[in-house]
Amino acid sequence: VTGPSVVSGNLTITNNAVISGNLTTGGARVDAGYQYGNVVSDFSTTITSNVSRLILNPYTANTIANGTVTLPAGNVEAKVVTISSTYGITALQVNPSSGTVLKPSGNITLANGASATYFYHSSQASWYKIG
Repeated sequence: VTGPSVVSGNLTITNNAVISGNLTTGGARVDAGYQYGNVVSDFSTTITSNVSRLILNPYTANTIANGTVTLPAGNVEAKVVTISSTYGITALQVNPSSGTVLKPSGNITLANGASATYFYHSSQASWYKIG
């Protein structure tokens, strides 16, 4: 389809759909899947570009000291990613993807079951911590 299209009623896609750009849904948020990781202290992981949630599950089943997460590359305007942990992480360093900046930067603490959410603003090439 070239140009804007309007669908009245349901739209069924029986195979993969690739959207380069934004998808407007009339107010509903579309999650792009998730990434799961069993982690130990001093872990390092990068969120892949096709997900909107990173779920961290420390192997120790209790608070771990630290780790590093790098936000995804290849972003579009208004992308939102959430980092969650089943157990606490005392010092979680969140890094921007290459060519972007993070505002504010620095370590965060995640309590048991807590999360942090980041929003990407393309014209500023910036990630903003929003939750």
